[in-house]
Amino acid sequence: MAGVNGLLVGRLGLGRSRNLMVRSLSVEAKKSEKVFASLNDVKGGGLDPFQVFSAELKDISLAMQETVRISGVPTLDRAARYFLERSGKLFRPATMLLLASAAGGGIVLPSQRRLAEITEMIHTASLLHDDVIDVSDTRRGAKTVNSMLGNHVAVLAGDFVLARASAALARLNNCDVVSVLAQVIENLVRGEVIQINVSSTKASGWEDYFKVYLEKTYHKTASLIANSCRAVLMLGGQRHEICDAGFEFGKHLGLCFQLIDDALDITAVEEELGKPTCADLRSGNSTGPVLFAMKEFPELQAYVKRRFQRDGDVEYALEKIKQSNGVEQTVKMAEEHAFRAREALSKFDESSSRIALENLTRILLHRRR
Repeated sequence: MAGVNGLLVGRLGLGRSRNLMVRSLSVEAKKSEKVFASLNDVKGGGLDPFQVFSAELKDISLAMQETVRISGVPTLDRAARYFLERSGKLFRPATMLLLASAAGGGIVLPSQRRLAEITEMIHTASLLHDDVIDVSDTRRGAKTVNSMLGNHVAVLAGDFVLARASAALARLNNCDVVSVLAQVIENLVRGEVIQINVSSTKASGWEDYFKVYLEKTYHKTASLIANSCRAVLMLGGQRHEICDAGFEFGKHLGLCFQLIDDALDITAVEEELGKPTCADLRSGNSTGPVLFAMKEFPELQAYVKRRFQRDGDVEYALEKIKQSNGVEQTVKMAEEHAFRAREALSKFDESSSRIALENLTRILLHRRR
């Protein structure tokens, strides 16, 4: 995990107030519709990464719903397809298709498209389980499966989606790719356990807690993107150097994505985010903003240790985040990971797909949900 923790310290002594940061985030969010125009000027292409393969992404969405269709068990069928029908922008499949195209001279193989679908199904299964663990009522602006049909059905639906994804993965007939994705599933579980056990960690100070946070973030979020990027390039027959570069790109992209997500959990408007704000704190989870705040206010360590379980803990932590540069520092770290993701893309030949991937790293920094 040395690579994941490599950006832990340094360049963190920013002095502007949190209120300035929130205003800055708000201004940048309002400019998000103009991002592509400015990128056009810089890159001469300004390709929207979610439009390059828009037709293929629609096909992937429909294919996933068909893959989990099951006759004779209407409750399970409804639960699995309900979630997949609300699959959002398909960020992970879009990334994989663009990376395959960038490495393959504009060609995406059927097996690579299928792997993009499998990756999204693994992600979906993890979200179904996460909503049960976090006792979440909404996601993407809609009710969660567990809030509608109960925890038992939600857990079984997650298991079922994962089982169908595993079967589809086996049908790719590539043992090396199966091994890579199997590691991802292990990492997802490992990351969840790390998050649950933070109160029993032997961390003795800010840096220790932050290392645990980044390790959790890699396992729960970045590992799936990083290893899927490696696997999609393996299916394309790319050399090891390119597969390694794909992994590095996906790792830093995933870390950037989650760091921004953690900042938005504090600053976003609930209607735009599509889920309750401050959900992490209320679930007892310590993310970038509160951990950076803990660096300025060491007394927060006791609150982190007990997972904000006492009355008033969440409100106190939020107040300290507001008084600190916690959000700003989190966004700054996300920017560093976005930069390192673009560095990894330098191993790929210049192409419209590579430009779209570079644009994606910038768009993540401006997203509002």
